[in-house]
Amino acid sequence: LTEELRLDKIILNKVLNKKVFPEELPNSFSNDKLIILKLIEVIAYNYEHNNISAKNHWLLSFISKELLSDREIIIKLYNCIKGISIKVPENLKTDKELILSAVKSNPSYYESINNYLKTDREIVVEAFKGDYKLFIKYIGKYNIEYNTVLEFVKLLKKNTYPFWACALQYHEIFKEIVDKLVVVEMFIDEIALHLTSIWPFGIDFYKYFKTLSPELKRNKNVLIKLLESSVGEELTDLLESH
Repeated sequence: LTEELRLDKIILNKVLNKKVFPEELPNSFSNDKLIILKLIEVIAYNYEHNNISAKNHWLLSFISKELLSDREIIIKLYNCIKGISIKVPENLKTDKELILSAVKSNPSYYESINNYLKTDREIVVEAFKGDYKLFIKYIGKYNIEYNTVLEFVKLLKKNTYPFWACALQYHEIFKEIVDKLVVVEMFIDEIALHLTSIWPFGIDFYKYFKTLSPELKRNKNVLIKLLESSVGEELTDLLESH
């Protein structure tokens, strides 16, 4: 198109409404909030359909500094483009909706938020769900509530997360999580009951069973799952102790 037509907002909107990403955009649109909001949607759509190469860096360099400090723009970026990294302005660092969208998009952002938000249930669960290593690192370090941990462990099912690509990897991750729960004394009550119900076959459950409360040790569902998971000497030890 001619320069004049490329600067025509009506034409550009027609293009964006068709979910087409324009390879070149005049800089005059970098501070147009409505155009930028649409452009974010178009880039997200094309990512989803594998029609576009990485445009994150280009997008963040194209959007004006003023709009990169705009709450609506930042939330839109986080909600639409997974893994994008944005410098959140100081005045928005306590904005829960914005921080939640940031953690959903990029779990590692959890490490940079303030201590108060680090214990917020929704934010904690999204961060741990996105990257279990954050659970290993931070559980016990902050006053994260029992019910928050329970909500997280209820998500621990095979193939829940894309990085749990194979059974062996799943078992190792599961074991890391349970080991940490034992250390912080949260392998108790409903958390333990839930985890025993989904326990991966072949993991040495007996050593964890010994850490349970007397009530849980007498729980029929726990014992049945333990019997299903135990093999060899482990099973003999279990039968002799009960």
